[in-house]
Amino acid sequence: MAAESTEPKSGLILQIAFGAVVLLIGIRFGLVSYFNVQMDEEFQRKVVSKTSQQLVDLRAMEQKALTGGPLPIDRAIALVASKPREELGETIAPKPSEDLAPLVGWGQNPKPAPVPPVAAAHDSLATTDGGAADAGASDAAARPAADAAATSITPKAMPADAGAPKNKP
Repeated sequence: MAAESTEPKSGLILQIAFGAVVLLIGIRFGLVSYFNVQMDEEFQRKVVSKTSQQLVDLRAMEQKALTGGPLPIDRAIALVASKPREELGETIAPKPSEDLAPLVGWGQNPKPAPVPPVAAAHDSLATTDGGAADAGASDAAARPAADAAATSITPKAMPADAGAPKNKP
């Protein structure tokens, strides 16, 4: 019996393998591109080009609310633009927020939320005590013992930069 004595053509085998890999990658790229184009066309045809009747009705209702009513939006814009902000009064005057909820858990401020000042608690009690504080009664006699104990605790003074991000050099 005769045995084959020639060496395998490894260069040719590597070229064919490399060509097959490149061909498969190219075919995959082409098919994925074709799929994406077809999906975009179908999305445009089925979703984007259709208008929902509910959306049309909602927009009409919003436009009616803006243009109708006692002061239409165009007139309100003209009124606000015609005067300086200070002359429009307290209605649109900017005010600092008293909402402390956004400070809780803020990554730049790991401290707990600051406690509101005690004076705000005194103001709310003064309106609900039936006028006893206004009638000349002493502060301790006007409030129940529990309220007096609660307001006698003073919170720590807040630093001037409480809540401000710290600049690290």
